Amino acid sequence: MANELQQYIKGAIIKYELKVNDKYLKENILALEELKMKNGQSYMSLVSNADNAKITALGIIKLSNKGLIFSKDFNIIPFKNKLTTIIDSKVYCKRIEEAGYSPRKSIIFKGEKFEWDSLNSCPKIHEINFNANTSDYNEIIGAYAFAKDKNGNYQGILLRKADIDRLKNSSPSGNSEYSPWNKWPKEMVEAKLYRKLALEMGIDISDIDLDEKEIK
Repeated sequence: MANELQQYIKGAIIKYELKVNDKYLKENILALEELKMKNGQSYMSLVSNADNAKITALGIIKLSNKGLIFSKDFNIIPFKNKLTTIIDSKVYCKRIEEAGYSPRKSIIFKGEKFEWDSLNSCPKIHEINFNANTSDYNEIIGAYAFAKDKNGNYQGILLRKADIDRLKNSSPSGNSEYSPWNKWPKEMVEAKLYRKLALEMGIDISDIDLDEKEIK
């Protein structure tokens, strides 16, 4: 598949006169090929077919130009004959840090004592349950993220269970058995948290915001 992607990428670069970050482009093609080798042809069948190979190539070009690495900063997940892009929370976290803030996030699980300080937009109490099943979406009852600037001021967001459910249900793959929300619930909530916090803070993430959309 690497050769197929390389051929399409070369054609797309010429056709659309694209500027490409060669370093990250090569790393992403190798990472995708490695994923195929690890998981077998059946896992990558959607990515490998003629139409989706083109979609994957275009997605890799776009994200490579932003310096993002496949399987590290983002993933391309097949779902119902389409491809879904999942951006990792650390990509949004980095943008918040670059804006001069120190961000933190946490998921609230069943059995944890929690209280939110609405005045300062940060947690007042959060006693972590180290025995919580963090891989079970149904165990999540809330989540929060906050960021402190150089002057010690906080900006934060709190998501209740109903808020998280709305985010999940708005996803094209949210209610599927094979949804990333079911496979990696903690990671999905964390990514949504930092993305939402960045938007609330007015930080521009438009150039990296391919948040769970089909790559075209």
